[in-house]
Formats: sequence, structure tokens, C-alpha cells
Amino acid sequence: MKKNRRRLMSLLLAAVMILSLGSPAAKAEPAGTGAGAPAPQTESTLVVRDIDPASLNVKKLGIFSSPADYAAQASEISFAPQDVVRASIFLDEKSTADAGFSIESMQSDREAMAYQQALEAGQHKMEETIEAVTGRKLDVK
Repeated sequence: MKKNRRRLMSLLLAAVMILSLGSPAAKAEPAGTGAGAPAPQTESTLVVRDIDPASLNVKKLGIFSSPADYAAQASEISFAPQDVVRASIFLDEKSTADAGFSIESMQSDREAMAYQQALEAGQHKMEETIEAVTGRKLDVK
């Protein structure tokens, strides 16, 4: 009786082990679609819309000429110190695409790359200005 029980438990364990292999095998990618295979060609469309900043319904903090101006305005904002606050800063310059450069050739057009570098330099300058006024390092993404 004890021998039959052991055999039955062994068979049951073997069956469970075999069945457990079925789940990963069902989820496996077909041959030729793994990490080394070329990505399938898909087509997507990028839709770009101009947004009027006034329609975003957000409070503008304004332009601060001194840290005192910033402190006066910041005291009115009701965020807790542990809150994460995200802000969008819109610069006056046009994006590279809006400046007339072709999206397809932006990575190879030297003039487009120079324009993009000038935009990035302006963004970094604005970042440094904000950090100087607020006295805090920005986490820019």
C-alpha cells in the first residue's frame, strides 16, 4: 500500500512538472521573432496639434526679476514639500520642424543640427536662469 502511494505521488509530481512546462512554451515567441530577429515593419502616423497655452487652464507664475519676487509668488502656491510638481516651459523659438527643416533629414542636415543645438543651448540657459532664481536644481527630463 505504501509503495503504491509513493508511485502515485511520483506520477502526480511528474505530471505537474510536465504541465508546468506548457505555460512558458505557450508564451514563447515563434522562431525568427526573438531579440536577434529584425523588427517587423509597421506604419504609424504622428499627429501634431498646435496648442494655445491659454487653453491649458494652468496658473502662470509669471516672470521673476529677483528671488524675492519668486518667494512672494511661491508662498501662495499650495503644494506640500513632498509633492512632485511638473511644469512645462514654452520658449519663444520655433521647434526644428516648425522652423522649416524636414523631419526625415534632421539627423543628416548640418544646418538643422546646428539649429537644434542652438535650441538646446537656449533651453539649458533657461534652466540655469530658473535654478539661479529658485535656488534649486531642476530635474529636467
